[in-house]
Amino acid sequence: MILLKFKHWQIFFISWVIPVIVVLSLINNWRFVLAAFPFLLIYMVIFYFGWIWAICIKLKAMLPEGIKLNYKKFKTLFLVVVIYCLVLAFYISSKLFGFMPDLGNKISLLIVILFIPFHLISMVIIVWSSLFAARTIKSIEESRDVSLSDYVFDAILILFPIIGYWIIQPRLNDLVKNISQQSFKEVE
Repeated sequence: MILLKFKHWQIFFISWVIPVIVVLSLINNWRFVLAAFPFLLIYMVIFYFGWIWAICIKLKAMLPEGIKLNYKKFKTLFLVVVIYCLVLAFYISSKLFGFMPDLGNKISLLIVILFIPFHLISMVIIVWSSLFAARTIKSIEESRDVSLSDYVFDAILILFPIIGYWIIQPRLNDLVKNISQQSFKEVE
């Protein structure tokens, strides 16, 4: 829930400005930039995917009655993408730092070829997850089941968080504020 409470500029700074500063500080030596890539990938995965996860899972309780979203499917597919990104980061770092023994050109080519379908599948899942998150937000805001045309723009903003954080996050802050106010009223 903490990612939903960040202001738009805070989440932008943490997830975009810090990695850019790291890359710019290492730009004189491309070997360091390449060495930092797996760690930056994991860092950005944590914040970007954590943001989508928080939207979908933490706001689930606010969905209006009668709206059924398949959270089991979301969690399973989301886990596939996270595991893929971690495996990719591990593979890249092991190749860069020499952790992985030389497997020969044919096996290395096979590994790269195997990454292609997993990468494409992950891209589709990321698009689907952004649609899921956008539908969650819009359904809560509209207090009804919404159609794709109602939330496709929000999904695009979620897919491009460098812009989306500035537009979506203030709306999330309002939703979280409403959750806090409702929880406080229930305690009274």
